[in-house]
Amino acid sequence: MVHGFVIWPNDSAPCNATLQACIDASASGEYILIKTNGPINEDIVTNKPVSLVADIGYRPVFSAGNKLIMDADTADGALNIQIKGLTFVFGYIDISTIGDAITFIIENNTINSPTNKPAIEIYSAAGAFSETNIHVNFNQINTLTAGPFSGPYGAIFINKTGVGLGPITGEIY
Repeated sequence: MVHGFVIWPNDSAPCNATLQACIDASASGEYILIKTNGPINEDIVTNKPVSLVADIGYRPVFSAGNKLIMDADTADGALNIQIKGLTFVFGYIDISTIGDAITFIIENNTINSPTNKPAIEIYSAAGAFSETNIHVNFNQINTLTAGPFSGPYGAIFINKTGVGLGPITGEIY
């Protein structure tokens, strides 16, 4: 499947406005090249699997408390999604997936996550025979834990939800 490529920010609508507006107007599988150092003062919340990649020479910084939440529905076919070169100041990356096979490449990000929240969290609810492949590599993560809490917790959290789901494969390095 051929997917599109856009640059944010640029001179054309909708990618001349917020990153969220650019994502909202993009198709599933879109590759969004980020050409700013920030600050990006917005939460990114989307149900579209899109790649967000810093261009060479840029290091986009999300302002304190901002995060990326992606509910990646891959009903349109297998996808490769990249999240690369981003910085989150007391924010996090939270991805969930359902549908066809998908590969996530989450690399070279700097994440200072809030207390008791994983910096990178991936939930897979892929189809019965669909594989979720992850490559979580070369990220710099700073996270804090404070006080008692219930449930699993760590700087990177990978979880398969549901019954009879496809495998999660890949590496964390």
